Amino acid sequence: MLLMMLIGISRCASPELCPSDQAIMDAVRAYDAGELWAFSQQPENAQALVVQQPIKGISDVLCSDSIPAKVPTVTCRFTVHYWTYDAYHVARLILDDRWKIDVALDVPRTR
Repeated sequence: MLLMMLIGISRCASPELCPSDQAIMDAVRAYDAGELWAFSQQPENAQALVVQQPIKGISDVLCSDSIPAKVPTVTCRFTVHYWTYDAYHVARLILDDRWKIDVALDVPRTR
């Protein structure tokens, strides 16, 4: 029990602003969908077939203290395990009825 409490405490600097794995995965899916839509709207990509990779899981979540802003905001780093590769993310998440990725940097790595 104590170990589970320590794991929960060490994950986020601010416990009241700590997105769950599911909330982060939902935010990543929405962010990826927006990026794919923007990519497909470019004229040179008119004939491209782009498919969003399914997410198998998320790990290594570590979030900072809240950032002064109008809405609750945190910066998190995490690993997203897509179906065929892993991606290391650093993202600023905002809480506006649900967690959303505002700005992100990701580095894909093949397995």
